[in-house]
Amino acid sequence: MNKQQETEAKSGILWGGLCTSVIIVAMVYASEYLGEREIIFPETAALAVGAFLAPKLAWRTDYLRLVLCITLCAIAGECIVAFLPGSLWIQMAVAYVVSQIIYVCSGTTLAPMISAILLPVLLQTTGIVYPLAVFFLCVGIVIFRAVLVQAGVRKGVDYQWKPSLHVVSLQNMVFRCIAVTVLIYIAFVFQLPFCVAPPLLVAFTELAVREHPARGRLVSVMELVTICALAGTFARYYLSMTLENPLPLYIVAIPAVLVMILCMYLMRLYFPPAGAILVLALLIPEQYVLFYPLQILVGIFVLGLAAWRLPQKSSDKKQERKPA
Repeated sequence: MNKQQETEAKSGILWGGLCTSVIIVAMVYASEYLGEREIIFPETAALAVGAFLAPKLAWRTDYLRLVLCITLCAIAGECIVAFLPGSLWIQMAVAYVVSQIIYVCSGTTLAPMISAILLPVLLQTTGIVYPLAVFFLCVGIVIFRAVLVQAGVRKGVDYQWKPSLHVVSLQNMVFRCIAVTVLIYIAFVFQLPFCVAPPLLVAFTELAVREHPARGRLVSVMELVTICALAGTFARYYLSMTLENPLPLYIVAIPAVLVMILCMYLMRLYFPPAGAILVLALLIPEQYVLFYPLQILVGIFVLGLAAWRLPQKSSDKKQERKPA
């Protein structure tokens, strides 16, 4: 990397980090100001990382599909809560299966839509506030991204429709659904719900794709996700829960987000689900906060290994054996 490229990279991180911080802090502030917990959508941080911090958009999608797919999944999640009877683990498993169907049919690699459907199920959210918040936060992400592209700080979106409904993708989807259903059941039996937190299931889906760049850095991914969980937990516990005059959550979020940005820059690893893990620490009930990082560590370890062991495209394996 020459000096010009290094300068451009630092400029991108500076402006991308500023946009990421602004949108996360604004989201938490709006939640506290309006008294609506449902406004905090952790995947906003993941979208910010993938849209602002990463050198190029982290997913194969366009802006319209980004907004529509994630909003659709948010509505679907609330419908599952409202209309599907049964225990929470069954609702979670069904939500993951529905998210996979939308994911495969969307013609994108926009895995954050999975969290959009799972979060309201995990937190048993209903009402209009959550899907509206998701819609406007996604629109905000798109606007910020467009501004960065216009300023030449980030590359434009070069999306081309690519059908993903074929035998191999459906086979891989079935394997993912079976694996996640088993893991969700085990997590809820042992009362460890955040071992299968929605952003972790997003990470699982992304890492299950053979071509994903983070797949070859599995240990670094586990480290980054755990650090982000610790940053969010420590910031909330020491700056909000234990102080006689607790700081507002939007102030608590600032040091945690800065730690996340610094770690991603130093590790050169812009893994979007890690951002959502950090923000989720600000949203969960207080009784879960202290052991949240441990559950996240266990979850990313198990799900990361499960993603690594999932069957991959047979065509890829044939190409590996084919002589050069």
